[in-house]
Order: sequence, then structure tokens, then C-alpha cells
Amino acid sequence: MTIALLLLTAAFASVATAQQRMEYICETSDGSPYLHNINELIDNLRADDKSPPVCNFATNGCGETVRQWSGEGGAVFMVCGSAMRCSASPQGLGCSGYGCNGRPVKGLANYLEDIRDECKGKDSNGDERAGGSVRFVFESDGRLVSELKLFSAPG
Repeated sequence: MTIALLLLTAAFASVATAQQRMEYICETSDGSPYLHNINELIDNLRADDKSPPVCNFATNGCGETVRQWSGEGGAVFMVCGSAMRCSASPQGLGCSGYGCNGRPVKGLANYLEDIRDECKGKDSNGDERAGGSVRFVFESDGRLVSELKLFSAPG
């Protein structure tokens, strides 16, 4: 019984060392999306009943700017990092871990909402905006695993 308990304790300890933490990086400026555009993006993501996964075709960089749920087009996002890589990447690179093959858009809405709430601020005209990212980092060694960025639609 004691050996089984020690093995179970060791198993839980190994899972705990693989935990990720989230870090919010705020980059709000006059060029960031307005709060009403961010809210529209979040609402559109949550309303998508298909909730397709969004993933990154790049090796370890960032994927394409995702505009599909932007509505007016003021707020967009992208996913970055190897943990968000698509399994069928053009380079033939596989992926592993949580987020492999991307994440469902409904789940991303929660993180975008967190970025909005953590990073909102007034621009030089007094309008509320938010911009930045959430980084998912391994607790054990501080390695960046993936990142979700919220910003204004270019052009």
C-alpha cells in the first residue's frame, strides 16, 4: 500500500511539473482595437456553433491573422508557437501537447476576453482600447509554448 501511494504521489508530481502558466503582455496604444470591436470579436467566436480549431502552419512562429470572426474588422488575432502548430503543416512538422491541431475558437474567446480585461486603457482621445497577448509558458523551465495575440486589423 505504501509503495502504491508513493507511486501515485510521484505521478501527480510529474504532472504538476508539466503545468503551464499564463502571462499577459499588454501593448495597448492608440493603434489598438476599440473595446466594442473586441467585444464583437468575442461574441462572434462564442456564437460559432461549429467552433473550428485555429492553428499555426509556421514552424515556431505565428500563423495568419485571423479575421473570420471580426465583424466590422477592427479586432483580429493570431496564434503562435509550436504547441499551436497544425499537425498537417506545409513543412511536414508534427506537433504534440495541449493545443496540437489548434484550439477551438470558443475557447479562445475566453483568453481574448482576459486580454481585454487585463489590458484595457484609454487612448489619447479618451476612447477605451485594448491590445496585447497571453503567453502560455511551462512552469518547470520557463519555455514559451504558445501565444495568442490580440491587435487591430492591419490596413
